[in-house]
Amino acid sequence: MDGVAKDQPNHETDKITIILIIFGIAFIVVSLTIVALQKVGAIGQSNPESAPTNFEDEKAMAITMAQNFVKERLKSPSSASFPWGSDEYRATRASDGTWSVSGWVEAVNRFNAKLRVRWSVEMKREGTYWKLFSINIQD
Repeated sequence: MDGVAKDQPNHETDKITIILIIFGIAFIVVSLTIVALQKVGAIGQSNPESAPTNFEDEKAMAITMAQNFVKERLKSPSSASFPWGSDEYRATRASDGTWSVSGWVEAVNRFNAKLRVRWSVEMKREGTYWKLFSINIQD
């Protein structure tokens, strides 16, 4: 024997192995993230806000945009709580593409009291933007 035990760990090899494992895991995480983002349309498209493909998708987008318009006008936007189910909203689309959406929101008012108020919005999608025509929030 040459004075070196064969069972002694080689620390340099261990470091390289650990580094390779870390890079492998990082590669897998990045790859899975890219695939997930492509599936939801966040990357890989020139226009991630492309037009919905069917009426129900467009209706869901109209409800979401109406919520955003309402939330922007509340005294305390961070306190806003909208209902989850689409059956809690009334959303209709006119032949010219104008949407009328109504629903309710619970939010803190100027007196710091949490109230449920009704709202209605009229808007239309123009390309990737939504143009607001009118908004009414019950006081």
